[in-house]
Amino acid sequence: MLAAQVGTWTVTETVWGTPNAQPVISGNLVAERRLVGNLLEESLRAASGGAVLRRDFLTFNRIEGRWEYMSFDTRAAVGMMTAQSLGREKNGTIALVFQPFALPGEGAGQGQMLRMRQEIVRIGPDHIVKDQYFTLADGLGGEWLAHRYDAVRRP
Repeated sequence: MLAAQVGTWTVTETVWGTPNAQPVISGNLVAERRLVGNLLEESLRAASGGAVLRRDFLTFNRIEGRWEYMSFDTRAAVGMMTAQSLGREKNGTIALVFQPFALPGEGAGQGQMLRMRQEIVRIGPDHIVKDQYFTLADGLGGEWLAHRYDAVRRP
């Protein structure tokens, strides 16, 4: 399944900074995916070139029977973010839960701890969506779709 994702993908990123925010859409992103041993590495950059904006790794740990994921985004001062699934892929979806981290930047929740989960959904062999859901540690428990990376394989 990981080998089938190797290649170049066009990515549209959509960000909702707060639960009721209007989406901010960034197109013209490119993801290069390659296998490094049993890890799928993805490097995300602007289509015009330049530095890598985000790098992530995905693998299935056969001993533990779960997916493992790690990402590092140069656009946010949150350091390395690690996540694990509770089990295998179900119906084309890998559900991952991240370690809590502090939300940097401005606006709602600045400096507040945040919980995040991610769903990697295979729409088809040439279309994958990564949805990231945030929950602020504010005692209210409200979760919202905060980031979407919509990737379509380039011919």
